[in-house]
Amino acid sequence: MSNNVRNEAPELIEIRRELNQVAWPSDVDKLINLINLYKDHAVEAARMHTTPPVIRAVASTNLTNSSVKITWTTDEPSDSVVKYGVTTATGSMISDAAMVTSHSLTLTGLESGTTYYYLVASTDSVGNRSVDNKDGTYYTFKI
Repeated sequence: MSNNVRNEAPELIEIRRELNQVAWPSDVDKLINLINLYKDHAVEAARMHTTPPVIRAVASTNLTNSSVKITWTTDEPSDSVVKYGVTTATGSMISDAAMVTSHSLTLTGLESGTTYYYLVASTDSVGNRSVDNKDGTYYTFKI
């Protein structure tokens, strides 16, 4: 085992033990160093990513007498949330945690002859959230 190992995670210590049984110690050191380098870069990349998803092409389609499909796209995988209501207070919500770039949620149980207001929101895997409420005027559809 190498003497230049410092503060290795328990998982890496176990990997090192197993690899030392089948590989040259210098090769194990190289592999452990690569794993540490990758881990450090992954942590730093996540820390540096502070840009929320960009929401585009918000639309309401497939209107029936009691339902509507809300669709939009994002520039990176993110979840899907639609908040809606008969005023801009948007008291109802539907969501899907799947991380996608093409979003589609169907609102059901809607009242015929009613205008609804809605906004969409998406949050990426590191917690950056974007909300589109059409610059405060809210998207609308009428059933």
